[in-house]
Amino acid sequence: MLKYLEFETGKGKELIACDAILNVKTLTSSLAYIQLKGSNYRIKVTGGSLTSGFSELVNQALFVAATTNWMKPIAKVVFEGDYSDITIEGSFFFSYLCTKDYR
Repeated sequence: MLKYLEFETGKGKELIACDAILNVKTLTSSLAYIQLKGSNYRIKVTGGSLTSGFSELVNQALFVAATTNWMKPIAKVVFEGDYSDITIEGSFFFSYLCTKDYR
């Protein structure tokens, strides 16, 4: 059963699939990233007081989602700070074209 984390932002409720999350990194008090596994995308979280336990609360919500039964597919991330926005963005990388045939 697919489980989701729910974030309530100024724009409304946002859901992120638990099995898509690789890790959470808080960079500053107003910026954090949720890296998605198996892709070059990450979710940018902006708000206030994110260094006050945001990563720990996401990990705690992941644990709650994993340990509840299938009838409760959504675990809420309850945070005392504020999320002003959650957006998805791509990680840019360079690919090199190989022009030599190695057969």
